[in-house]
Parts: sequence; structure tokens; C-alpha cells
Amino acid sequence: MKYMSMKAVGAGLLVLGLSGCTSIQVSKVDSQYSDMNHVCIEKNDKVIVEEFLGVVQDRFHTHGVSSEIYVGTEPPAHCIYRMTYTALKTWDVATYLHHAEIRLYKGTNRIGQAEYHLKGKGGLALNKWASVESKMNPVIDDMLANLRIDPNAPKAISASGRNDGVMTSQSGDVYSKLSALKRLRDEGMITEQDYEQKKTELLNSM
Repeated sequence: MKYMSMKAVGAGLLVLGLSGCTSIQVSKVDSQYSDMNHVCIEKNDKVIVEEFLGVVQDRFHTHGVSSEIYVGTEPPAHCIYRMTYTALKTWDVATYLHHAEIRLYKGTNRIGQAEYHLKGKGGLALNKWASVESKMNPVIDDMLANLRIDPNAPKAISASGRNDGVMTSQSGDVYSKLSALKRLRDEGMITEQDYEQKKTELLNSM
């Protein structure tokens, strides 16, 4: 009986370890910012989670928010709302996302924030290898839950009146695929010829 009790306790601790490893903290965007139909994203060159940016842009798009990426700390003049982010990955048999933060601003005022974090980098939890989408989509949905945005509202464009330099969710997805393609080439999993062919196909699809 004592053996069985100890075994049950051990199993309970294991379950707690598997289910309690994820920490999510969200500061929701207030409904007063429902005019946010476009966001400018400050590119973070230190982030090496290739698909992260495309996932974020796609999820914002489902909420009726288009996006563009800019380089540097100063956003383009037409950007009313901007976003900064960070994402970290680690390795255990395969690489996976273990920490990410998104911060939304209107001017210099922070209006929303979301953080996804695996305690102890996930430990024994099997869900630590889940996709970036399955980890980030619920977090972004929660952050934007108070907004009631018309998906047909006009999207902001560049000051010149053109979409020059704008990276939409589609082009963000192409960017992620190009990064993954480059990694396959660098690791010798595809030839240089295959890389150039697929790269051309992806660029032509934009």
C-alpha cells in the first residue's frame, strides 16, 4: 500500500510538472484603440526563430490588422502603432520556442503586452515541441480580445501612397520560408541548384 501511495504521488508530481510549465502574461489592448488597423513592426535581427514573425503577422491579420516591418529604432512617419518583439528558442532533440514577448505602442505609450514562457525551458513537458502557431496564436488573441476591428477597414500604407517596403503577412510568410530554405542549404540537405530554384519560386509568389 505504501509503495502504491508513493507511486501515485510520483505520478501526480509528474502531471503537475507537465501541465504547470507554461507561463502566459497578457496586458490586453484597451477597446479605445479599436482604430488600430495597421501596425509597424521593428525588426529584431537577434531573433532566429525563423517562422515567428510570419506567425505574428498572420495572427494580427486575422484580427483585421495589417502590418509592415521596418529596420532601425525609428518607425516610418506614417506609423501610428508600432510593435517590438523578442523570441528565443532552445534545443532538446529538436529546436523549439521557449520564450517570446510582444509589446504594442501608440507613440511612446505602451498599450499592450504579451509574454509566453516555458518554465525551465519546458522540462519534461511534451508540448514544448508544439508549433509556434499553437503557442503564440492564443496569446495574441488574448492581447487583442478587447478590439472590435472592422476587417474591411482601409489599411495604412506608406507616406508616398504606395506599398513600398511594406511586408504583409503573406510576404512575412515568404520571408520565413526563405530563411528555412537557406538553413536547409547550409546544412547540406538540399543542393545549391535546388535552393536557387525554390528561392526564385518563392520570390515570384510575392
